[in-house]
Amino acid sequence: MWDLGNVLHPVINETTGLGQGPSKHFDPQKPTVIYSHGWQNGGVTGSGLERLTSHTGVHMADLWIKEGWNVGSFFWTQFADDELEKAETKIWETCLPDSNVCYPSAQMTWKDKDGKSHPWKDGVGKSVGEIFYESVVASIASADTSSTSNFSLRLVGHSLGGGNVMAAGYKLAAAADKGIIPSFMKPDRIAMLDPFWTIFRESQVLSRMYELSHNHGVTLEMSRASDFSAVTRYGSLVKELDVDDYAASFSMTYPAYVDPLLNDKFSGPAEALRHMSAKAYYFLSIDPLNPNAETGPSARTGNQVLKDFMVSGKFWRQVAGLYTETVLDDKYEAVPWSGAPIHGGTPESWGLFFYSLTFSFMFLTSCVCCCCCCYARVLLRARAQARDSDGLVNVLVNSPQSQLAAVPSQA
Repeated sequence: MWDLGNVLHPVINETTGLGQGPSKHFDPQKPTVIYSHGWQNGGVTGSGLERLTSHTGVHMADLWIKEGWNVGSFFWTQFADDELEKAETKIWETCLPDSNVCYPSAQMTWKDKDGKSHPWKDGVGKSVGEIFYESVVASIASADTSSTSNFSLRLVGHSLGGGNVMAAGYKLAAAADKGIIPSFMKPDRIAMLDPFWTIFRESQVLSRMYELSHNHGVTLEMSRASDFSAVTRYGSLVKELDVDDYAASFSMTYPAYVDPLLNDKFSGPAEALRHMSAKAYYFLSIDPLNPNAETGPSARTGNQVLKDFMVSGKFWRQVAGLYTETVLDDKYEAVPWSGAPIHGGTPESWGLFFYSLTFSFMFLTSCVCCCCCCYARVLLRARAQARDSDGLVNVLVNSPQSQLAAVPSQA
C-alpha cells in the first residue's frame, strides 16, 4: 500500500514470499484501487519497482489518498522481467476441458535481485493472474461492508498489466458470483490503460472483457495513448466477436506534452513516454476539479455514465489539453466508431503533415541551392577558361616568333 509522500509499504508473506497479506495502511472503510504494472524488461536489476509518479514528477498516489482512497500496487516484476511473450504467457492459465483443474500456460520462472532466473520452487507453480487474485483476496479480507462504509474495489492495469487485471478481475468476479469468496471482493470497476497484448492472447483478453462486462456487471474502461496499444483495433476486434455492443467505454488520449515537437517520428523514445503517460492521464484525473468528472472520461466519472457511453456507439477523443500534463484543461469529443478511425485526426497526423511539408520545402530549397551552386561553378569555370585563353593569345602575339613572322620577307 502507498502512503503520502510517495512512500511504499510492501507486504511480504513470510510463508509464500509472494507479498500476500493485509497491510497496516489498509483502511477497511475506504474505496480501494490496486494497480498492476506491465512488462518490466530489465526491471529487476535496472529500474526497480515501478512508482506511481507522473512524467513531471507528481506523486499520483497522494492525490487518491487525499480523496479518501486506499492505493495499492501489485508488483510482479520478478516474473515480468523476461521476453515479452514469455512474460505475457505467465499471466494466463490453461484449463482442462470440463474440469476446474488449471495450470500456468508458461514455465513460471522468476528472477532474483541479480537478474538470475530460477524455476518455481515446488511443482508447476501458479500463474501471475492466480497470484494477483490471491493477493487481492488476502489484502482486502478485512474490508468493512456495513452501511456506513464506502468500500469498493477497483483494478487498474497499464500496458501488459491490462491483461493481468483481466485475468485476475475475471477470477475475482466469477468466484464472488459463485459464492466462493465474499461478494465485496468482486471489483466494481476495471481500467486498462494503453493496454498491450499479443495476438496469441487476444481472444483471452477480449472474452474476459465480455464476460466481466455482460455477465458479471463490472464496469470496464480503456484508453489509448500510443501506438504501443493493442486497442487500436478495438472496434473491429469487438465486431469480430459478433456482439451487439462494446465491452468497455473507450477514450483516446494524446499526451503530446512528453514530446511537443513530435521528434519521435525520427527517434522512438517519445512514443514510449506517451505509452507510460497513459498511467498519468488516469491517476491524475481523480482531481475533484477535473472538468470531465461528470461526463467522462476520468477516474471520477460514475460507473453508470461509463456503461451508458459504452453502448452509445461512440468513443472519447481528446481535442484540447494535449500539450500539458494537467487534466484541468483537457477536453474531449464523442466520436462515432463508424465515422472516425482511432488513428484519425490526432496531433500525430498533424505533426506528420507538418514534417512532410517542412521536409518537402527543405528538399526543394536544397535542390535550388544545389542548382545555383552548380551554375555558379560552371560560370566561374567558364570565366577562368576565358581568362586562360586570353592570356595564351596574348603570349603568342607577343612572342619573338610571332614578331619575326610579322617582318616582311626580303627578296
